[in-house]
Amino acid sequence: MTTEEVRKRLELLNTRLWPKAELESWIGINFARAHPLLAQFQMWNTGTYEAACDNPPTIDTHKFAIFLNSRKYVPLRGAAVSLGLTDESFRQVMAAERTRQLFQSEVEGAFPGVYNSEFISGFFKIFPRMRKGVFPDTDTFFRILHGEIREHLQDTVMPRMCETSRALREDPQHFGATLDCITLEPVSLPYQVFLNTHKPLQLRPDSCSWLTYFRFEDILRPVLMGSPPDCNVNEQAALRAYDPGN
Repeated sequence: MTTEEVRKRLELLNTRLWPKAELESWIGINFARAHPLLAQFQMWNTGTYEAACDNPPTIDTHKFAIFLNSRKYVPLRGAAVSLGLTDESFRQVMAAERTRQLFQSEVEGAFPGVYNSEFISGFFKIFPRMRKGVFPDTDTFFRILHGEIREHLQDTVMPRMCETSRALREDPQHFGATLDCITLEPVSLPYQVFLNTHKPLQLRPDSCSWLTYFRFEDILRPVLMGSPPDCNVNEQAALRAYDPGN
């Protein structure tokens, strides 16, 4: 991303009312396919639904996120990264025969591209090895989960790896467990920093990676919540010089 693109993204994150197309791109939902979801949100938000609301010019992203949480809905992109998978790999796992046999209604979801958050958070329990397991960190959890998916669902797993971990040339790399609010790249939990984008207390603050922070520190330092990332001079230099395209 360019400096100007980062400034525009930060400006958008500090704005509650987003154009519908921006919100679709951000959460990975096609409102045209999931039309009843938008209608249900309008009813929840205003108590009424009118035909004029079919195509609202803007959507209050804070209220929409609170609405999703209240209904225990999670968009595909968020569901995928919570399992350490790419969007495409997640779709394949959800389409696996055993998954559909066990969870037909949940797999289909209430709306296209939207899943039940409790189903996603408990998905790992279909694998016997994971039901009673205690995992020291998210990397171990994802590593075992992906192995179980390969063995029991006979599915090729495409993991979502942390871009900061890649930039630091770590071996093994960390898995991505959330998404960078600026670039939408995967971020591992140890390599995220939180930004003050004026989210209400009911919502998780936006976070970006160490990689994004150091590449655009002049822009992001004023909105950083807490202390800067605790990494040495060489690590900072590697992150600032990193080219995601190579």
